[in-house]
Amino acid sequence: RKLAHLADNGYLTLSVDEYLAVITGSRPAPERAVVLTFDDARGSLWSVGYPLLRRHGMKGVVFMVPGRTASRSGPPFPTWDDVAAGSASIAQVLDREQAAPFLFWEEVEELAKSGVFDFESHTLRHARIPTGPRVVGFLTPAMQQGYRAMDVPLFASEPGDLLAHQAPLGAPLLVSAPRTSEALRFIEDPAMRLACAERVAAEGGEAYFQRPGWNRALRRLAGAQTLRGRQETRDEQARAIDRELRGAREEIEARTGRPVRHLCYPWHVAGPTARRLAADVGYVT
Repeated sequence: RKLAHLADNGYLTLSVDEYLAVITGSRPAPERAVVLTFDDARGSLWSVGYPLLRRHGMKGVVFMVPGRTASRSGPPFPTWDDVAAGSASIAQVLDREQAAPFLFWEEVEELAKSGVFDFESHTLRHARIPTGPRVVGFLTPAMQQGYRAMDVPLFASEPGDLLAHQAPLGAPLLVSAPRTSEALRFIEDPAMRLACAERVAAEGGEAYFQRPGWNRALRRLAGAQTLRGRQETRDEQARAIDRELRGAREEIEARTGRPVRHLCYPWHVAGPTARRLAADVGYVT
């Protein structure tokens, strides 16, 4: 309905570079110009967004998270066009994000070639970081799925951090902030995480979280231990933020063959360090 309203009333959608030209004053804004932006590169862009924008002759900007983007073989997911052609059901299309919340690289590459979408940076992993030794919750199965996983802070590990779907169930969640904030990361010792995870695994895994009182039991277990760790240095912080900004840009460019010059900060949070590094990396907006 929203796209139909824009189309029926003569609105023109701008690409991200056309919008940049307007806001820098190198060209005037067309009458009734709008910019359509889509965060996270959700799977419904393939199944619903792309067919509808193409039908209306529109374009949009996708701020994607390449560190959470996977590859997939096999036939493509059905789209709204397939529903119109009678070769797929509405339920199949609307259930896409239950099966695969984010676009796959093969879809990103095809959508980038179409000219309908510009793919820009939403940082490499859209990450949160622990900022102190205070436990605020525990990792449940639901937190490992879809968009909820983005709200789970990174878990320190060797050789690299663990995302929510890679971490063990029951892992303590610490007070956190966006990686692009000015907050310093608390790098936790994994001993408490291992103790909680072992308890969950020994008592049923996913089924453990169906039991009444599971949260209290894990809090007692965690409370009986001292959570050790250290605060990262400012140099470590700068290197980590640089990886988030530079890594996203490089990976999207390699996959789409198009320059990436625009950045959407996760949760709209950008500290002085992130803003300085974004300019150094080469983002223009």
